[in-house]
Amino acid sequence: MYWLKASVWFVSFLLSFPAWSSEGQLLRNPGFEESATRPVGWGVAQHAGPVAYEFSLDDEIYVEGNRSFRIERTLEELWGAIRQVVVVPATQGGKQFVRFSAMLRSERVGPDGFGLELVYSGRPLGMLSPPVLRSTRSHGLADTSDWTQVVIEEELPEGTSRITAGVVLHDEGIGWVDDLSLTISAMP
Repeated sequence: MYWLKASVWFVSFLLSFPAWSSEGQLLRNPGFEESATRPVGWGVAQHAGPVAYEFSLDDEIYVEGNRSFRIERTLEELWGAIRQVVVVPATQGGKQFVRFSAMLRSERVGPDGFGLELVYSGRPLGMLSPPVLRSTRSHGLADTSDWTQVVIEEELPEGTSRITAGVVLHDEGIGWVDDLSLTISAMP
């Protein structure tokens, strides 16, 4: 599909602020079920250069529901990703823990892998972008793997106002993602 290959997708990612926020699950459209034609609530991006990734909904290979999301590298590039920015709900103090999970599947993925990534940002500074407080990358899938749950669990950095939750293909191959979850709780 042309719309998935267009470089304007990076702009759509930037325009996704603020994103979905609800009780418990913080991600909007975590199973890609809201639309059969586009990943509502999500934006796609790649490192740089000419379009090097194909991004699409897949209604033939999925874990739950009727579809998953597919990323395929078609030209050499450092990474391609699907991401969503969520506003961190106000807390009552004390330590907070983040859990980000997804079902991932890979086909012919190189050794740099296909995995999860969280980027924690503070409050925006006037017209400037919010400062990045920390980022975390999961161990990724490589080679060809059936559906596997991948999880990041860690303490929420103090001062976090937004989290960018992403699934990133760091190498050649094809990756599928389905059944994502992002939660924040007082206990791990």
